[in-house]
This record gives sequence, C-alpha cells and structure tokens, in this order.
Amino acid sequence: MKSLVIIGVVSLLLASGTLAPANPPQQKRVIQVPMKVVYAKIVHTVDPVYPPEAKAKGIQGTVWLKGMIGIDGRAHDLKLVSGPRALVGAAEDAVHKWTFTPATFDGKPRAVPWDFHLNFRMAHTTEAPKEIALSRESMTHRLVHQVAPDYPAEAQRNGIHGDVVLRALVGKDGHVRSVEKISGNPILAKAAIAAVRQWVYEPTLIHDQPVDVHLTVTVSFAAQK
Repeated sequence: MKSLVIIGVVSLLLASGTLAPANPPQQKRVIQVPMKVVYAKIVHTVDPVYPPEAKAKGIQGTVWLKGMIGIDGRAHDLKLVSGPRALVGAAEDAVHKWTFTPATFDGKPRAVPWDFHLNFRMAHTTEAPKEIALSRESMTHRLVHQVAPDYPAEAQRNGIHGDVVLRALVGKDGHVRSVEKISGNPILAKAAIAAVRQWVYEPTLIHDQPVDVHLTVTVSFAAQK
C-alpha cells in the first residue's frame, strides 16, 4: 500500500491576541497517492499587538496573509490578500516571530505555502457557535490519526482512477461522525469513505468551547503504473 500525500496549509485566527480557528470560505482538502509527506507544524506563536491608533479609530477586522514556511521553520514572502491596512504591520510583525517544524517530502525539507488569518477585534463574545465550516488550511495541522484508503482491486483491474470529493462532519471530540459522497466513482468512493470515517482530529475550540466542523475532503486515486 502506498503512502498518502496530503497537500494543504493552515489558516489561524487570532482574536484579541488569542489563537482561535479561522473561518474562511470552505475549500477542498486534496489528498493524493503515493508521496510521503510530513506536515509543517506550529511550534511557537506570538500574539499580535493591537495598534493603539487603529483601536482609537475603531478599526478592526481580519488580516489575511499568504506566505511560505521555509526549511528554516520561519515565515517568508508574506503578501497581503485582504484586511485593514492599519492592522497589516502588526499582523506581519507577529507572524515573523512564529516558528514551525518544516515540512518534509519523502524525507527532504521542503518550503510549503501557508495562509495566516489574524483577527483584530476590540470585543468578542464568549458564546461559541454549535458548528462551523473550516477550510483545508484550518484542519490539516489538526489531523492526528489518518487511515489510508485501500485502492479497490476491481478499480485497479479496470483502470478506474480519479478524484472522490466527500463532505465530512468532525464532531466535538475530533472523530469523524459522518461522511457522504459529493462526486466520484462509486467503487472508489466506497473505499475513500471507509478510510475517512476512521480519521481523528484535534477538537476545534472557539472561546474554549468545542464545536462540530464541516469539511470537504478530496481523495485522489492515481492510475497504477
């Protein structure tokens, strides 16, 4: 059985200097066979300092930065995607102080793309929503147990390959509670669903309260050579 590749980056949400999950538009999380990947992981973070001038003017919102996590475990090449200009400098200063365990592909260090969502709010509620939808960036680093799908023998004999797109619900305890097919070959979908049902994530907390998470997962079955 060949190893999985999970391609993804992490989005983080910082509310008033507190780490919390981001809630960007839902995206696909792509998994491919066969390269072995070890994800980049966060080792140390620094909370952003809310600029006094921005706070005095009531400026708040989310700063979205894109960049690369280098083989040195640091963020590089940060670029602004969106967010209030008055908050960008504080967001970049914080991210530049973060450290990561570098990603490796087949045992070799590799720079990988990363998204950063830093949320500046002057006040926040303590009531968490019951469920949220998160992107692949927000969930990749939370995956603590993964089972690789078996490539069905029938599909291999008949040259069947391609993507299976699934909708998964991750419960408050981090276990996958339900999985349903959105698209893909029925034979491949059965194998993909059986594997994803066994995945386990770190629980997602908002204001220290666990929430259910909706996630779209794409499992790719590559043609056998």
